[in-house]
Amino acid sequence: MDKKRDYIKEIVAKRSRLSSIDTRLSHFATRTAPIDYGARFLANKATKADGFREEFLKYLPIGYVAAFESYLRLAIRDLIDFGPPYSENAKGFQDFKFQIETVLAITAKRASVGEFIAHLLPIRNLRDINSAMSVLIGEDFLERLKRTKLSVVGGSKQETLEQHYESNVFAAVEDAFLLRHMFCHEFATAEQIDQDRLWNSTRGVFMFVLATESLLNELNVISTVSA
Repeated sequence: MDKKRDYIKEIVAKRSRLSSIDTRLSHFATRTAPIDYGARFLANKATKADGFREEFLKYLPIGYVAAFESYLRLAIRDLIDFGPPYSENAKGFQDFKFQIETVLAITAKRASVGEFIAHLLPIRNLRDINSAMSVLIGEDFLERLKRTKLSVVGGSKQETLEQHYESNVFAAVEDAFLLRHMFCHEFATAEQIDQDRLWNSTRGVFMFVLATESLLNELNVISTVSA
């Protein structure tokens, strides 16, 4: 018999592992900056003859997508906990059932409604992201993201996502998810490591996060601290 999951315990434990003074964007940067630096070090300093280079470079999309998912869950939490209209829009998530234990925990402020919903929403690909975020903001998220000015890039609000980044960001994000799945769940020993593809996919994730943060700033949904 499967033991029933204690979602509130999972949420509290996850929150305890976050620095309470950082924002959703700084959490993302803290995890991805060393990953990016390490991958570039390997690409520049190690050679194929060293053997380990190709294997360790596979961690680039794995680490980025893990940080990306965590960032998005914080963004979803912040939207819902902001209040109307986003908390009202969250009624669009039809499949959520609150057990009495969950209601009591939320009432006792052990976890917020935003934390609970963000913890359970699937984030497996770009379609999942667009579905969840579109429900919350009340319009197609990806279409809105295309028009968003990048307010967190050098303080400039002059460029949209498409104007700032020469490649297709959404395709790059999808590829990052694909690479992450491949390297996490398969041997993929015949797969050749294409460094340009790795950099493009992870840079796409980075730009997607910056655009999302800019959009949330437009909506005045400021990042809350962890605790």
